[in-house]
This record gives sequence, C-alpha cells and structure tokens, in this order.
Amino acid sequence: MAQVEIKTYEGNKQVSENVEIKEMNIFQIKRVAKELNKLVKDVNTNEHLKNALDAFFAKRNEIVEENRRLYEEAIAKGESEAFQYSESEAFKQVGAQFFKDILGSFELVLENAPDSLQNLISQASNINVEVLGQQNVYTFLDVIDAVVEVNDIPKLIERLKKSKDSFSAVLTVLFPKKETTNE
Repeated sequence: MAQVEIKTYEGNKQVSENVEIKEMNIFQIKRVAKELNKLVKDVNTNEHLKNALDAFFAKRNEIVEENRRLYEEAIAKGESEAFQYSESEAFKQVGAQFFKDILGSFELVLENAPDSLQNLISQASNINVEVLGQQNVYTFLDVIDAVVEVNDIPKLIERLKKSKDSFSAVLTVLFPKKETTNE
C-alpha cells in the first residue's frame, strides 16, 4: 500500500487526509480497462490526430530510410562518418500541416483525454473523481505513481498477456475452428 495526501475543502477550511492506495480488485480493473478502451477509441477515431501522427511517422520513416542510404553510401566511399538527419527534422518537414492537424485535435487532447485520464485514475485509486479533480497536478501525479507502484502495472500487463494467451489456448481446444472445404 502507498499513501497519498489528498486535500479537500469544507467551506473555506482546507482538510488534509492520507488516502491509502490499495491493489486494484477485479471490478476496478474492469472499470479501468473500459475507460482505457474509451480513450484509445477516442484517439483512434480523431481524424486530425490520426492525420498528424500518420504524416509524422511517414516522414520519420522516410528520414530513417534516407539516413540508412546516406550511411551506406558513405561506407561504400570509404568514409567513416555520414551526415544524419535528426528526429526534429521530421517535424520540420511535415511542417504546418502537422500543427494544423494537432490544433484540430485539441478538443480530444484538452477536453476528452484529461477527463478520461482523471476517470481512469479515479477508478484505479478508488478516490472520488470530483475529489481527484480538485487536487493540484503534483498530488494527481503522486496518485498515478502510487497506483502504478502498488499494482506493479508493468508486471500486471505482462501477466495479463500471459493469461490471455493461456485462455486463448483453452478456447481453441474447447472450440476448434471448423475447417471449410470446397466441394
């Protein structure tokens, strides 16, 4: 367990309370997964954000390929060093369209994502979403850190992957796919 100091107000009086962050139970994990899926869906369906990321990664891949080509040419010429484009070059080359697309996704980035993140952390920590919303950013980050620490999130993710694989294997044995034949 980890403790986080939460501050609330009763009238004009500030009240501090140490809240214990405990391991998530199955119901909490289910609610967190649902909120996370909602956030991922919002990100994936936002055309502006999708266009910005697609353009950036396409340009980044072009630059990586150009770096590889320049390196191979330098090696072929017997040169020990070759000019390499930096990561920031991708931002420069995608230019104004990237920023236009990012600005178009501000509703998601500034409105939906923070609410979803707040709901997600509220579910994971068992702290009321309204109380959590009243905290300063450092306390909010402390709550996130405590949730990650107490639940050992990286270990949990790996364990869920392993269990998913095991469950899939059981389902395959119980419900084998029928092979279709053309007769």
